[in-house]
Amino acid sequence: MRRLILLVGVAMLVSCGGKEKEKETSASPKKGTYTVLMQAGNVYRRMEVKADRLRRFPFYFTLKDQDGREINLADLKGKILVVGYIYTHCPDICPFITDNMKRIQKKINANPDLKNRVVFLSITFDPKRDTPPVLKEYAKLYKVDESNWHFLTGDTTITDSIMKLMGIEYSIRPVPERNTYFIDHTDRIHVIDPNGFVRGYFVGSRVEPDSVVRFVSEIAKGQV
Repeated sequence: MRRLILLVGVAMLVSCGGKEKEKETSASPKKGTYTVLMQAGNVYRRMEVKADRLRRFPFYFTLKDQDGREINLADLKGKILVVGYIYTHCPDICPFITDNMKRIQKKINANPDLKNRVVFLSITFDPKRDTPPVLKEYAKLYKVDESNWHFLTGDTTITDSIMKLMGIEYSIRPVPERNTYFIDHTDRIHVIDPNGFVRGYFVGSRVEPDSVVRFVSEIAKGQV
């Protein structure tokens, strides 16, 4: 499958405008400078970015997880989030994204104090096919620890809004001869800090898990 590759740069950090942004800004810190860790290929680069230039996670949506439970994203405020973007019919990079998140989770959950502060989210590009039961089977297939990991789906308008706000691009590629379709999409894992700022940009299928774990630990300790 072809990958949609976004240029790595400050433009990736900036939140989209519009009403969605306005809902979130009033409750979040606006001052200060934050360390952002960005992966481009095999290079990990730290940048100091002002808060008003940072992309922010949309906490004002409600989705359903693999158990059919409604997950109000606002309830995750104050947690560190590790967020990946996948779909279960993906034949290539999504399995690597999920496997890397599993490896990250295993290392984080080995530290009880850190585990209690971190939540993992996998948000689907394909809510039409990725219903809660399908996501549940996917989680079982990959033998993930579901104690702090939600596989999320919902109305297409909601998932599309989240992808747009998070700078995630995708396009549907029909395969008529097989009566199906594939989705070309941004290969990404984000780390969101407790204030809702996007602080980590990683190539999901090729990230070094230890780099994410170290950065999450630094955020948890207030070192960055």
